[in-house]
Amino acid sequence: MSEVVLEQSHGGEDFSYDQDSTSSTDTEEYLDLADLNDFMDCNTAPFWQTDKQKVIERLIENCCDNTSFREVCFSRGGLMNDALRKKVWPVIAQHNGILEKISAEEIKHHHYYNQVVLDVKRILKRFPPGINETIQADLQIKVTELIIGVLIANEGLHYYQGFHDIAITLLLVLGEEKSYSVLSQLSKSHFQLFMGPDMEPTMEILNLVYALVRNENRDLYNYLMRSELGTIFCLPWVITWFGHVLNDYETVTRLFDVFIFSHPWTSMYLSAVVVLHRASDIFLTPCEMPLLHQMLSNVPDNLPFDTLLTETAKLMITYPPDVMEKTIREMHAENIRRIKEEDEERKRRMDQRKAILQGKQKTASVQRWTPWPGLRTFKSQTVKVVALSVSVATVAFIYNYVRPNLEIF
Repeated sequence: MSEVVLEQSHGGEDFSYDQDSTSSTDTEEYLDLADLNDFMDCNTAPFWQTDKQKVIERLIENCCDNTSFREVCFSRGGLMNDALRKKVWPVIAQHNGILEKISAEEIKHHHYYNQVVLDVKRILKRFPPGINETIQADLQIKVTELIIGVLIANEGLHYYQGFHDIAITLLLVLGEEKSYSVLSQLSKSHFQLFMGPDMEPTMEILNLVYALVRNENRDLYNYLMRSELGTIFCLPWVITWFGHVLNDYETVTRLFDVFIFSHPWTSMYLSAVVVLHRASDIFLTPCEMPLLHQMLSNVPDNLPFDTLLTETAKLMITYPPDVMEKTIREMHAENIRRIKEEDEERKRRMDQRKAILQGKQKTASVQRWTPWPGLRTFKSQTVKVVALSVSVATVAFIYNYVRPNLEIF
């Protein structure tokens, strides 16, 4: 992966994870997570919820930056509720513009309009329970306008299937105007890598999931590699921030709390943690690609995401993104080499089969056009016929010509 791609995925914001620096702000924040979670791990749920809400409101009043909210988002419960999210999420987009009214004609003539409409029609399951059909229809129109509006404002970006899952979550939480500012900002930072003209950079960066699994559990990594599972199973996790695979609205928004205020690769770190967490289930599944893909593609809503997010934060300290860049690049190069070798071997075998088939076809063609059917087996019978004829002639000659002249003792 080029340094340019790495820099673009950061969107110009400071998401550094300097493992060697003891004064790193991010490291101190994540190391403090355990203390914050311990503080909230009391038996009386309303106690920690009330106290945490006060902490969040105090941060809002003090107009804190992204770094200040990051620790709170990683800790138990995230930002707690949509009322607080509506105040906090827009912090990342303070300098973005507002959604300008776009004409219906301009929207319908956009290059990606038809694809967006088709995808948006499939997001009914993403709506919280209790929303009537009229509101659902209105939201579908608004999310389409939201996506097209962001694409028009950022001409270099390309729509990808799954971006609509991000857009609908932001729209449900923030409303029309604020969701535009936040989505526009995220599209230029967290999602820029996914919104290129092709998916190659995305598939390259997904190697991070395997790299992290290999570092933490070599046996699990070998099992997955032996099955030739690949990374497609976690693609929806990463590019939709788990919005496409989780059914619980509260869980999805709780994950968004973390992803919005964290490094753009955080969803991949969480993906690796989910795989590691489900290691026992993976080992119980036969080491076959279709079965493992089906099992891993179905992410249970009841996973302990608060615990998994704490593990994610620790993993990001142990294996910082800037350090993992080289590993990702090496794994991608190895995958390309392996795929090339497999393609060459496949081509060699196909050429062999083709040559054998052509040989059989030539033989069949000769047999098909032989005028006398008996000639089809001529070669196989010739030796026998000649041998028999010579034998008979020899016996006859001896009997008729040689025998009278022989003296009998």
